[in-house]
Amino acid sequence: MSESDTLQTVLLGDILREVKRTVSPEPSQFLMKIDIELFECRAFLGSPEVILQPQDIPLIAVIMEWIFIREDGTYSEQCPKEKVIKLSKLFLNNGYTPFRVYDQNLRFSKLDISNFGLEWNFNVAWLSNSIASYYI
Repeated sequence: MSESDTLQTVLLGDILREVKRTVSPEPSQFLMKIDIELFECRAFLGSPEVILQPQDIPLIAVIMEWIFIREDGTYSEQCPKEKVIKLSKLFLNNGYTPFRVYDQNLRFSKLDISNFGLEWNFNVAWLSNSIASYYI
């Protein structure tokens, strides 16, 4: 890519609005699996309306890599420590409960939120409280 090339980006909220506009019939709920190589933090903090309540189409779960800590214990530039906390609070304050995802069979275990996910370094499923009760 040369200096004259530009890269156009879209926000996560823009993508979901387009899904709502184009998918027929409109879904009654949806699940999101997101893997954008350490940029999950920026995606949700840049489009917090995606998980704010109430929602036109309920987002019942978000499955994502929660890998913001490097092997040396430092946080990535894409999601430094203070943004990990902000991201956790965004989910928690909007009715989501975090679970560790163990494998592709979606075996879950509820995570301790006392440290806002600062020590997590694995796949996490944020389940809406409407379905989290099935796993608690």
